[in-house]
Amino acid sequence: MKIREIADALNVSTATVSRVLNRKEGVHPATKERVLRYLGTLDSGDEGQYALRTIGIVDTYSRHKINGYYLAGLIEGADERIHAYSYTTMLIHSDQIELEMMKYGRARIFDNCSGLLWLEPMFNDRYDGIVREHGIPCVVINNCEDGIDAYLVKSDNYSSAKKAVDFLASMGHRRIAFIGGYLSLGNHKDRYLGYLDGLKAVGIGQDESLVVDDVTSWDDDGGAEGAYRLLARTREVDAIVLCSDFLAIGAYRALENRKIAIPDEVSIVSFDDSPLAAYINPSLSSFRQPLPEIGAKAANLLFEIIASAGRTAPARKTVLIHCPFMVRDSIRQKGGT
Repeated sequence: MKIREIADALNVSTATVSRVLNRKEGVHPATKERVLRYLGTLDSGDEGQYALRTIGIVDTYSRHKINGYYLAGLIEGADERIHAYSYTTMLIHSDQIELEMMKYGRARIFDNCSGLLWLEPMFNDRYDGIVREHGIPCVVINNCEDGIDAYLVKSDNYSSAKKAVDFLASMGHRRIAFIGGYLSLGNHKDRYLGYLDGLKAVGIGQDESLVVDDVTSWDDDGGAEGAYRLLARTREVDAIVLCSDFLAIGAYRALENRKIAIPDEVSIVSFDDSPLAAYINPSLSSFRQPLPEIGAKAANLLFEIIASAGRTAPARKTVLIHCPFMVRDSIRQKGGT
C-alpha cells in the first residue's frame, strides 16, 4: 500500500506514517501502534514494540495485597479485557514512580506502557501532570481528587452510604454511628459524606460523639479500636455504619467483648461485601463493590481512548458503578423480634 492510502485509512498524516515506517521519534505511542497493527508488521524482535502492548496498573501494593479480594477482583476484571485486546498487564508500584521522579525527573516506567489504570495513590494534580507530560492514556479507578479532569470509573459509594442511613432510619434507628478513616481516599470520603448527607435527608442531626473518622489501621484491629472509642463516648448507639468489612469484623469483636448483641442491640451495615461477609455470625449486611465489573469497565474505557489516537478522544467522564445492598442478619427492626 502507498503511504497516502495508509494515512487515509487511519485518519492520520502521511508524515506520521512515514515516521513510523522509518522508526523515527515524535509519534505518540498509541498512534504508532495503530499504524503497526494496521500493517500487521509488529515485530516481536523489536523490544520497543513489546512495550507498546503493555497496560500498567498503578497501586500502593504495600497497602493492598495482590491476593486480597479488593485488588484481586479489580485486576481480574481488567486483565480479562487487557488479554482480550492482546495486551499484557504490568503491575506498577507507586513508590517506583516516586523513585524515578526523584532520580530522573520523569517516570521512565511509563515509557513501557500503552496506557494506565490508576488505583492508588489518590490521583491528584501532580500525578495528572506527570501522566499528561508522558501523553499516555489513563483511566482512574475509585480514587480521584475533586476537580481533576480525568477519566474515572468508581463505585457509587456516596449514594450507597445515603441508602444505608435511610434504610436504618426506616427500621427505627436514630442513633446511627459511623466508623471509618483514611478519608483522603475517594471511596472512604464518599462513604463518609454519604453518611452525613443521609442523616440530613432523614432529619437526624449530626452528633460528633457518634463519629469515628480516624481509625488507626484499615483492618479488624482498626475496627475494634474504633468501636471501643465509640462505646467509651456513649452507649446510646442503635446502629453503626462501618467503612469496610475489615473494620466491621473488628467491631463485631469489640461489641461481643462489651456484651452488646448484634443485631438485637446494635445493627451493623458495612461496605465491600467481602467473601467473609455472608459467613460471619450474624451474617453482615454490606454494599457489594462489583470489583471485576469495575476493572473491566475501566479497561474498556482505556482501550476506547487508545483506539482514538489520531482522532477525537471520548469526552472525559465519570462512570458510576451501582453497589447492590446485600441485606443480611446484622440488621433488625428497632424494638422488633
